[in-house]
Amino acid sequence: MRDGVLIGELSALVERLSRPGGRVRQLLYYRFFHTSSEPTRRVKSIEDALLAIDDLVMHERSGGTDIEGAILDAFKSIERARGDDIELSSAQIVLVSDGEAVFDTEAILDVRGQLGIPTRLSILALGNEGTGLRELAVAQENKGARVFYHHVSDDELAVWEHGKSALGPAFEPTSAPLDWAALDSLAETATPLDD
Repeated sequence: MRDGVLIGELSALVERLSRPGGRVRQLLYYRFFHTSSEPTRRVKSIEDALLAIDDLVMHERSGGTDIEGAILDAFKSIERARGDDIELSSAQIVLVSDGEAVFDTEAILDVRGQLGIPTRLSILALGNEGTGLRELAVAQENKGARVFYHHVSDDELAVWEHGKSALGPAFEPTSAPLDWAALDSLAETATPLDD
């Protein structure tokens, strides 16, 4: 599910980058966290997005997430990005996790409050809902922040997996391979963006 969310966002980025004459620079950063974090990947072009999708499809990643460390690392990345780009006016972090970890909500909110730009922390909780993620969402809301929080239970995930959901058919990677030629063709026709 986590990979599906990221592939959906990468696909949307490909579509936005394909539009001629866009005035807003489209960027996406993502990182996987386990007991330690992988390097941050920056996606700024159609080619980057297609390589990222390929990486997601070809490599399996699994648990042990240090949620507090992941969020604090993301805040540090935003601070560095703000130093490199004075026009950066807002940021959003989307945390996708099963939430089964202990973390210090106040420490997270304190660091977020010290950032030089508004930063929204959205949460998609999957599986057995850990209380910490819901508490983090409520604490943000209590401080006046706009909050997106959504929990998808194991039962809901199973219904979707078996194609019995109003969300549409289940994702079955063996039923229809990706049309890489069409994606490559799209990348070749795109107008490059300046850095």
